Amino acid sequence: MAAGSVQFFLTAFAAIFAVLNPFSIVPVFLAVNENAKPGVRRSMAAVIGIFVVVALSICLIGGEAVLDFFGISIPAFQIAGGILLFSTGLAMIQGTTRFVDRFVASHENLSSFEEARARFRDLVVPIGTPLFVGPGSISTVILFGSRAKAFEPTVAGYGLVLAACVACAVASYVILLSSSALLRILKDTGIAIFSRLMGLLLCALAVQFVVSAAKTLMPTLFT
Repeated sequence: MAAGSVQFFLTAFAAIFAVLNPFSIVPVFLAVNENAKPGVRRSMAAVIGIFVVVALSICLIGGEAVLDFFGISIPAFQIAGGILLFSTGLAMIQGTTRFVDRFVASHENLSSFEEARARFRDLVVPIGTPLFVGPGSISTVILFGSRAKAFEPTVAGYGLVLAACVACAVASYVILLSSSALLRILKDTGIAIFSRLMGLLLCALAVQFVVSAAKTLMPTLFT
């Protein structure tokens, strides 16, 4: 069971991290914080990390209830989510996702954390959502939430998915915190290559979601 838990956690982490793809946010993060003080950048990265955890946790806890309300089965959602993830991954491979064409004025009379919160309020769209928490990440969390029911007790499975969300948020925080250095090391080409690799991984996971759901639905199609 321990080995299965570790594998489930690592799979959930890889899938969520791939769809969040914080490396592709680095140029955007630097752009909107171009004139910000270092303290503001740190606080901004922390606020984004907190937002990711809270938003994904809400999706994990309430996602299936929403599906039940609309009468949508988990396999049907897996297929829809798989198609969505595949299109997201394909767009990442083609390099046609995630861009921002505006800047936010600094708030000189605020503390670093207050300024970061003010900037984030202005940029909750598009940085908070859909760049970080969008249809792809929401679908992924709900799908892994449905798989968590295989664990005994179920709360342990949900705990693993939540831990994966927290780990992804921490990783995103570290990446954004190191954004200036990362951009100098990887440059635009390196970030583009990494984003395409994440897109390829996402496409493979999407196909696996669809195949698993199709296997579940097959017996019911002919009865």
